[in-house]
Amino acid sequence: MEKELRVRQRVLDVFNKNEEDFDTLDEWNDYLEETEDIIYNLANDIEVAQTEQKLAAYYKANQEDIAMRNARRLEEKRAQLEAQAAASNGGGA
Repeated sequence: MEKELRVRQRVLDVFNKNEEDFDTLDEWNDYLEETEDIIYNLANDIEVAQTEQKLAAYYKANQEDIAMRNARRLEEKRAQLEAQAAASNGGGA
């Protein structure tokens, strides 16, 4: 279970698109299926070399977009934590 969680996080750091990034629901579902196939293969030691190559190729082709989405996700998390801290301090000030 721990291995799958590590693999899942690593893959989702690369395959980090949201539904809004796709024109159709079918495209989004295909993307999710591909992502889950990669996670499953790596977590269960199936076609590891080929799957790692696929992951690396996707990263190389999309690294700018991946970095932007990861930065945006970190900023959203930071803002959420700040809002939680302000709320727990009675609204700030």
